[in-house]
Amino acid sequence: MKTSILSLTIIFTFQQMAHAQKDDFTQYYELTIQARELLDKQDYSAAIKASELSFSLVDCPASRDLEKAVEIALKMKDTLLVKKYCRTMAEIYGIIPSAKTIEDENFLQSLQNEFATEIALAESQRDQFYISLLDSLGNEDQAIRQNGAFEYINGIDSDSLRTVHLLSLIKVRGFPEERKVGKWGYNNAMRIFIHADFDLKNELLGKLMLDNVMSGNMDPMDYAHIIDRRCNFRGERPYYNQVPFGYDKLTDLQKKDISERRRKIGLRSVEESMAIETLPNGDLRASYKY
Repeated sequence: MKTSILSLTIIFTFQQMAHAQKDDFTQYYELTIQARELLDKQDYSAAIKASELSFSLVDCPASRDLEKAVEIALKMKDTLLVKKYCRTMAEIYGIIPSAKTIEDENFLQSLQNEFATEIALAESQRDQFYISLLDSLGNEDQAIRQNGAFEYINGIDSDSLRTVHLLSLIKVRGFPEERKVGKWGYNNAMRIFIHADFDLKNELLGKLMLDNVMSGNMDPMDYAHIIDRRCNFRGERPYYNQVPFGYDKLTDLQKKDISERRRKIGLRSVEESMAIETLPNGDLRASYKY
């Protein structure tokens, strides 16, 4: 596909932004959004340029953005680029893209074999003690919900206690980012944050989470989901509209404000992000794509 005048303009803008300070996640997020928008337009050449420039702004690009770059490279049928981004994922995170991104099972297995050393090294550098503690917290969190009853210890709900425990771990061992504790460890930490509904006004966790979004340690989608969950518990309209319900009832100005908020933390507008899935019973389910 020929590169449009709009794409050339965007590329020029990217080149100007590439002079930004290292680890500037404001610019990084803007470029990753542009890459996804260009991918949707099938302008793969411009999309990969946007991805490359975003990666040049930070020491550790997010695994989701590296995987998106693999998707673009596959569209371009550029095996060398696919391997380049897979290697980076393996070296930083100890993983390669999922079968959802790389559908060719034989190719996926060959990549797994090719980068086995890098994957093993990254796994060995994770904080295994931290991971085990997060695993325990996550298991406790899920067990209580599966039993359908909340637990109180000395009159204090266990969600609060797990949150305090996690914050004490963060103080000593740092934020549970994916590089440090793997995807499962990170997900366990997010479960604790999500269920910390006692922090209704985000006075305890709000700044911590936003700071780590803007330093690349926390997925913006997780942050937006938690903030909107708290809004719901307070009986307020969602701030980021990460749960895609009721958006059609908003005014154009409200939609514009929400899109601006989302873009500042690395999320596309609701219209660009929403995916509609038809369920087996014929019902429609709305969700967000990255």
